[in-house]
Amino acid sequence: MPTDRDSIVGALRAIARGHDTISGLNSGSKRWVMHIPAEPDSDPDLVLSSALGKAQAAIESLVAENARLRAEVENWNRLYDVLEANAPAVLHEARRAATLSPRALKGDD
Repeated sequence: MPTDRDSIVGALRAIARGHDTISGLNSGSKRWVMHIPAEPDSDPDLVLSSALGKAQAAIESLVAENARLRAEVENWNRLYDVLEANAPAVLHEARRAATLSPRALKGDD
C-alpha cells in the first residue's frame, strides 16, 4: 500500500468529491444517474465507490506504516537497552582503542 503524500492527498480529494456528491443528492442539485457507458467522474455510485476505496487504501497504508514505525522504535529501544547494559565494557574498549600508539594502529608493533 502506498504511503506517499500524493496517494493520501488523492484519497482526501476523492473523499471531498464524495461529500460534494452526497450534498448535491441531498439538496436536489444532483440526480442519481448512472450513465451508459459509465462516467466515473459524475456517476454518483462511481464517485462514492472511488472515494470509499481510496479512503480504505489510505487508512490501510497508514495503519501498516504505523506498525512498521512501532516495530522500528521497538528495535531502537532494544538496541538502547543493550548499549546501556554494556556501556562500561564499550567505553572501556573505546578508551583502550583511543590510547593505542600510532605504531600499534599501523601494525608495526
